[in-house]
Amino acid sequence: IRTEGLPKLSHSQWILFPLAALAYGEMTTAFVVALSMTSLANAFILSNLTSLVLIAGKLVLGAPIVVTEVSGALIGFSGATVCAFDTSRMDPNEADQLADDTSTLIGTDPHPNEMIGNAIALSASFFLAAYLSIARDLRANCNLYVFMFVIMLLSSVF
Repeated sequence: IRTEGLPKLSHSQWILFPLAALAYGEMTTAFVVALSMTSLANAFILSNLTSLVLIAGKLVLGAPIVVTEVSGALIGFSGATVCAFDTSRMDPNEADQLADDTSTLIGTDPHPNEMIGNAIALSASFFLAAYLSIARDLRANCNLYVFMFVIMLLSSVF
């Protein structure tokens, strides 16, 4: 800021800064809340559908979609799925026993609000897609450090 001054943004771009920060803050909050309401695998997969959300948004808006975008999104989604369902370190009988012990200890289903948690995790993908769409335009017009400072400062308030 000392050498370049404040970013040279239009009035509408200055208004987008709080919206980007709000979307970023809501994305992180939604993921953390979803972790307490659903399984780690569901929260991880559903919150990482951002690439598919962006492609669906392009489809709805009528923007052209490149084959490489679709293939990249599908590869990313399949990678997230493989990571989330990695059971190579645990014997299936141990996993079943652990689930039974947890249910017995709590006295109920370990995730009684699982569908709500899944919806919240999915909302994290939509918030991240909004953040990325807004940030792409803002970041091109200002210094990286100024951009990240303003986003983190404002998102911590939200």
